[in-house]
Amino acid sequence: MQVDQDPSEMSERMPFKTETRRQDGHNYAVVLDVGGTFVKSAVVASDGTLLPESYLRSPSISNGTAEEIIGCLVKTIRIALHQADKQKLPVCGIGLCVPGPFDYNAGISFMRHKFRAIRGLELRRVLIERLCIGEETNIYFESDAHAFLLGEIWKDTAQGAKQIVAVTLGTGLGAAFMSDGKILRRDSRTPLCSIWSLPYEGGIVEDRISREGIIARYKELCGGAPYKRIDVKDIACLAAKEKDIASLQVFKEIGSIMGEVLAPLIEDFQAECLIMGGQISKAFPLFSPPLRARLERIHSLKIITCGKEIDGSPLYGMAKLVFDRML
Repeated sequence: MQVDQDPSEMSERMPFKTETRRQDGHNYAVVLDVGGTFVKSAVVASDGTLLPESYLRSPSISNGTAEEIIGCLVKTIRIALHQADKQKLPVCGIGLCVPGPFDYNAGISFMRHKFRAIRGLELRRVLIERLCIGEETNIYFESDAHAFLLGEIWKDTAQGAKQIVAVTLGTGLGAAFMSDGKILRRDSRTPLCSIWSLPYEGGIVEDRISREGIIARYKELCGGAPYKRIDVKDIACLAAKEKDIASLQVFKEIGSIMGEVLAPLIEDFQAECLIMGGQISKAFPLFSPPLRARLERIHSLKIITCGKEIDGSPLYGMAKLVFDRML
């Protein structure tokens, strides 16, 4: 997938399908999926449709300065607001789904592994000031895993299950828990359980199950660096198309580790459905066999699947949250 070099340039092709937009009587939300690699944004209607021309993907500059990170967010929001304004669409709120650790009530990031430069900043206040919008403007923050799960529920991925766990696997590792249609959270609206920081082999799980962890493990298995520049997508291609032994082993280990970590949580929660999301979950067929093997003994778990719209669901879910807050 081609990276957009300039946030002002719209993606020519979206990596997910959209429905035909209906305008009459709907409110609209500007939503951002702020990841460690990309920021994705769109304008979404309250009937769940997305304006195709509003979809944008640009580098997130997660390791940049505070000015670079905030500048990226501000520019992205302005472009989306302009898209809505030129069509005279009523925007009722702005929503950003971001990874943790993050105080979603206060809009303050506590991340150290990415977005370090904005740690401790009151993002809601900063965005209001930089966008020159009123203090009464509704700006909401939510966990990326929660937004993904809410979006997938719209797509009926859970097939009516009541106890659901979603795991997002990308630059980092996140999780969301839903019971009887309600997302379970801590007081700061953070996920019920932060699986990324769970202990594993002298470190934490995210050391192994994340973009950097996968790349590092691949290089370790190869005895060095067979390629000067390689990313998870490349490793997945080597595994799927060339049956590369090291690549296949990396994803086999991901499935095994994921199953080992998730098994006690899923069993305690009596989950009926596990949904995998995040960019690395596009390689689900490569790591699902060992994952399924580890979880098959959990009697409550009936569905283990990959999200229907890995790219789009966080945007849809974030919009759903904005509209629900209006009620």
